[in-house]
Parts: sequence; structure tokens; C-alpha cells
Amino acid sequence: IDASIEAYKFKKAVNLLNIVQSYEDLPRDKFYYLQSKLAKFQSNFNIQVGWLLKAYGENPLNDKVILEIANIYINSFKYAQAKSMLRKGIELDPSKLDFRLAYAKVLYEEETSNAAVGYLYDVLKDFPDNPRVLSAIGIYFYRSGLLKKYSLIKEKLLSSARKDSSLFEFLIESARLDDDLNRIVEYSEELLNIAPEKHAIRINLASIYISLKEYKKAKKHLDFIKERVASYPKLQFLFAKLYYLIKDIDKSKELVVKEIKENPNVLEGHILYAKILMDEKEYEQARQVYMNTVKIAPTNIEGILGIAEIAVINNQFEMALDQYNKAKDIEPGKAEIYRLLGDTYKKLGQSQLAIENYKQFLELSPNSSFKGSIQKYIKTLE
Repeated sequence: IDASIEAYKFKKAVNLLNIVQSYEDLPRDKFYYLQSKLAKFQSNFNIQVGWLLKAYGENPLNDKVILEIANIYINSFKYAQAKSMLRKGIELDPSKLDFRLAYAKVLYEEETSNAAVGYLYDVLKDFPDNPRVLSAIGIYFYRSGLLKKYSLIKEKLLSSARKDSSLFEFLIESARLDDDLNRIVEYSEELLNIAPEKHAIRINLASIYISLKEYKKAKKHLDFIKERVASYPKLQFLFAKLYYLIKDIDKSKELVVKEIKENPNVLEGHILYAKILMDEKEYEQARQVYMNTVKIAPTNIEGILGIAEIAVINNQFEMALDQYNKAKDIEPGKAEIYRLLGDTYKKLGQSQLAIENYKQFLELSPNSSFKGSIQKYIKTLE
């Protein structure tokens, strides 16, 4: 069952769960935990929590359940409850490092980086030179702006004889914090050499290669996952995006529809499908897809801007303005919104409001390719 869930073979997992639930000697806590894991992989948060609480009620000593509940508390900013659960876990199994690292995260979020780092140095006494602990210390140093201390940790990790996956995960996170795409690619490739099963890293790497227009490298990584976990989230989407960019629209459309069917809560698939429909001038169908994206994620800017664009095409300018202003409230620093507002006010003949938004756009995006034409429009009217 566990393997089926991790392979995203949800129908098979459900069938197996239905079979085992009638076993007389079924360990109920493990059964409930697997139900919660299935819900988690399907992005059904409330269902996941319900099954976890049942599992905990059945067996409050199940370490996997304790850790999952603690992580949910952390992600919900309920730090006191998280601490309570993690203390139980540490008392139950002091050798389980996941409990200690999660506890440090709570200290960082609730108190200070010094509290988290101090705690982790105590943990190092039990786990000398452990790369996972050192990596966590390094990241907290970096986030606190203590770059010299961060560099010392980084050097220590790089000089270590243990080149395990946690080292490269640390280096990838460090490169991400530095916004260094080349380093992210380099360390991701090295990590995948020693841990090829890290599909999340591989998916992210393929996405980066697509953004860099290195399509063959992207496809190599996507093919690797496809051979092993064909229904992995965003896999079909990235294939679809790849084909979209090389102008194989029919193939792209086929794959993105498959992605939406397999992973209906993955937003990117819906957005790409809507773009394809827009290219095909299927505006009403595209509008329905964009509406679905807003149902999935009400603050999703691309969906809101898509609805507005179709309103403009249909000369429904007031509706478009409502959507653009909604997007502006969500992301006031996004330059494109002000340009689109300016364009819409221009179409309505409201030149003063158009100029006001155009000026805001140029302030946020001074090197835009639209700069010349916008400045000419403003100068003419002023």
C-alpha cells in the first residue's frame, strides 16, 4: 500500500486498503496512518488530519503519526502544540533525528535563530558531525545574515568524507537562497547521481532546464521519472509545457488534459490548458478553465488575469477592471497589472487613469519593451 501511494497509483492503494480493512489482526494505527498518507498525496488536507487523529487515538506511540501531526501544527503556526508532540516523539525515540530537526524549526519560528542553532549544537553531541544537523545550522546562519558562520559550516560540509544526499540538499538550498540557478543545476545533478530516486529534485531540475531552453536535458529527466512513476505530479504538465514551447500544440494539449485528470489540484496544468485554448481562440472554454483555477486557489494571479484578458476581448471592460484591481490587491508590486490597467482605461477613454497606471508600471519596470510607446502616449496627452 505504501509503495502504491508513493508511486501515485491511488486506485491500487484504495483497492488494497479496502481489502486489508477486513483483516481481524489489522494494526489499526498503521491502517489509519496509510489512509492519512493517501489523503496527503492527494492534497486532501482535512481528510489527512482526520485519519491522523484516528491513528494517534489508536496508538499514541506511533512515531510516524506523531511526526506528521507535529509537522501539521508547525505548518499551521501552532507552535506550542508542535512542541508538545515533538517532545513526546523525542522521548519515545531519541535517535530519530527528524524529531530534533523539527523541534529546531519550531525554536527558529517561535523564538530566534540563536535558540535553534544552540539547540542543534546540543544535538550534535549525540550525532557528531551529522551532515543533516550541520546543514540545518548552516541554513539558520544564512537566514540570520551570519554569512561568515554560514561559510564555515559550508566548508566543513564540503570537506567531509560523507558526501551523502543531505550535503547536496544543503548546497541546493544555499544556492536557492543566493538565487544562483547555475549552482542549483550543478548540485541537483550531483545529488541525483547518488540518490536517483529524489523525484522532487528531478522535477525541479527539469523545470529549470525548460526555463533555460535546454529541452533535451529537461526531457532526459522527465523520461527517467516517467519510466518509474508515470503519474508523478507535474510530470505530464512539464512534458506538456515542453511540447508547447517547441510548438507541438496537439501533443501538449493531450498531455495537459491527462495531467489535469490525474492531478486536478495541480494549478499549473489548468493554466497551461487555458493558454492553449486562448491560442486556439476558444475563449469561453478558456474562461471556464481560468475560473476553475480561481476555485482551486482564489489568490492565483494568472487565473485572475486570464479572466480579465477574456473580458477585454469581449469588450467587457468594467469586468476586466474588477479583475485587474483584484489582482493588484493580491500582488501590488506586479508591474504587468498596472500596464494592463492602463491599457483598459485607455480603451475606455479615461486617459488620466491610464496615465496614472502607466507611470506606476514604468516605475516598477523601467526597462520594459513597452517603455517607448507608453512614454509617447503619456507625452501626447500631457
